[in-house]
Amino acid sequence: MPLTEMAQEQTRRKRSCGKVLAFLRAHPQQWIPAQDFMALGGAMAWRTRLSDARKVIEAEGGQLQNRQQRLHGAVLSEYRYLPSAPIGRDASVPSVQPELIAVRY
Repeated sequence: MPLTEMAQEQTRRKRSCGKVLAFLRAHPQQWIPAQDFMALGGAMAWRTRLSDARKVIEAEGGQLQNRQQRLHGAVLSEYRYLPSAPIGRDASVPSVQPELIAVRY
């Protein structure tokens, strides 16, 4: 494969992986059917794009989980993105600092 074709292929793969990552980040902690990734990563390459995304997610300290279920003899595969940082506010940390509240009498 000539260098320019290889560079174009690498760019396409990164773009497809970026689409998968963006989709996962937009849907944290939700189980997503594998079929949804076919449109993002390509019908023949979605597993590879998920693998590429898993490497990025794990490097950031997050997780990409997989579960499989049997339904009427078919295996349904789903994926869930768990970010490294918790989503939302930690309930043990006050949301308002009392010294910042001006009390008027």
